[in-house]
Amino acid sequence: MVVIPYDADPIKRQRIEWGQNIQQALDCRMWTRKRLVKEIEDTYGLEVSLQAVGQWIKGDTAPNSIFQAAVSGVTEIPHHLLFPPIRLERRRQAA
Repeated sequence: MVVIPYDADPIKRQRIEWGQNIQQALDCRMWTRKRLVKEIEDTYGLEVSLQAVGQWIKGDTAPNSIFQAAVSGVTEIPHHLLFPPIRLERRRQAA
């Protein structure tokens, strides 16, 4: 489990959350990262490296919209659940 610092940049928090979701999807299917790469290539004809998948899972980068759709498709998890939109906290105004 990755701990997301509360004060982290919202985009970084989102990438970490998405990475956790991808890893959970793989764990539930007992898939390796290599299997995910193969499924994306076989199903959609898209090439992605193991390194890229590793960066997605760590939250260093995020898959672009095409790869988000591919990951969602091969894992059979709706896009909005696997890649939920960013949640921004409202700041309290000083009284």
